[in-house]
Amino acid sequence: MSNPQFDFSGQVALVTGAASGIGETTALQFASAGAAVVLADVSAEAGNNLAQRINNQGGEAVFVQADISSAQDCDAMVQSAIENFKRLDIAFNNAAIMGSMTPTADYQGDEWRKVLEINVGGLFNCLQSEIKAMRDLGTGGAVVNNASIMGLRGGHKVPAYSASKHAVVGLTRSAALDHARDNIRVNAVCPGFVMTPMAQDSLNPRAREALISRTPLARLAEPKEIANVVMWLTSSGAAYITGVAIPVDGGYTAG
Repeated sequence: MSNPQFDFSGQVALVTGAASGIGETTALQFASAGAAVVLADVSAEAGNNLAQRINNQGGEAVFVQADISSAQDCDAMVQSAIENFKRLDIAFNNAAIMGSMTPTADYQGDEWRKVLEINVGGLFNCLQSEIKAMRDLGTGGAVVNNASIMGLRGGHKVPAYSASKHAVVGLTRSAALDHARDNIRVNAVCPGFVMTPMAQDSLNPRAREALISRTPLARLAEPKEIANVVMWLTSSGAAYITGVAIPVDGGYTAG
């Protein structure tokens, strides 16, 4: 397996929410660029299938079933990287949930708490486990958190998701400041509308065209276009970048 754009040979990358969509594509690209990959997801079947696929193609991958809202699960996925590959260089914190599309006044409290527990509490758990390991290893590292354009501006009928993604951007900046002297860089990627399997299932043609009409580049993103930015942010080419939240949105937030 090879990716001519990047070379991560000898490095170890951890990807959460790795079993589908942006996480799956990013994990495959890290593997194709020479990294050993630790795949974490709540879906054991899809995660194990992806690990087998990478290994069959000549890469190195292990799967860990993990619910990021559990600090113990986050510790276990990081420990898997250390036990299997002796190091952890890169983490892409991609796992999150959307929640329902409901106006703020009508949003259910239980669902609000669930979205924030996973998207904010889960990210905090991941960051703690990953950064502690990188710091203890003394090798530095690069972390990318998957935020959203909804972490940069509001969105209709997504109060919990938007609030959680604003929190992701804030956590990213704080962690970057806290651990720059440990040679650990922490950044965020903020995707716009991406044609993942989940989006394909949930968007009817009218809704899809409406999103395209609001995007200056007049199309939705492909998962690989988000993965490419994640890989750049974790590469040596971005060695002087930390604490940023980069929109990858076809110009949506420019207006």
